[in-house]
Amino acid sequence: KYARQFHFEQARALVWGQQPMLANFRPEQLTERAEEIGYLLRLARLRYRALPWLRDGEFIRAPVLQVGTVPSDLSRLSIYAGQRGGVTAFKRDLPRALAGAWRAPDGRRAIVLASIVDEPLTLDLDLAAAGFLPAPNEQIYRFDEAGRREPLERRNGHLLLTLPPLGACLVEFSGP
Repeated sequence: KYARQFHFEQARALVWGQQPMLANFRPEQLTERAEEIGYLLRLARLRYRALPWLRDGEFIRAPVLQVGTVPSDLSRLSIYAGQRGGVTAFKRDLPRALAGAWRAPDGRRAIVLASIVDEPLTLDLDLAAAGFLPAPNEQIYRFDEAGRREPLERRNGHLLLTLPPLGACLVEFSGP
């Protein structure tokens, strides 16, 4: 029931530079919760490849994502609820994807993106609005958990890319 909340919390941790992690893990969750565990592992692999930004870098202003929201079931566990019971369930609209931006110690910038929906998601990143315009000789590469991909093209200050279902990537801006 709360899988989307799990995806949201893990995506938020990634774009904020935190190590994706799981509390109270049990081996049977590898099969009972294969989709959620797979998502966590993809994010962890991406973070490992992005350590110069997410661990050693500086958090900077990210482009605003125009991705809409998705209604989601959420729960909150409170240790202060006492006799009333500790779990509160509610609904909230969550963004379909999250973004964070980082500058590595060597000056390279990156945008990290994570989707929380189980369908492909096309993103139109307005680089100009975020003050993220690349220099004319700067290359833009896409990283995912499998590694660095071909350079991406920009058009009129925009970068268009598609995330797979429950996908994540890092967009690196680097010298030629």
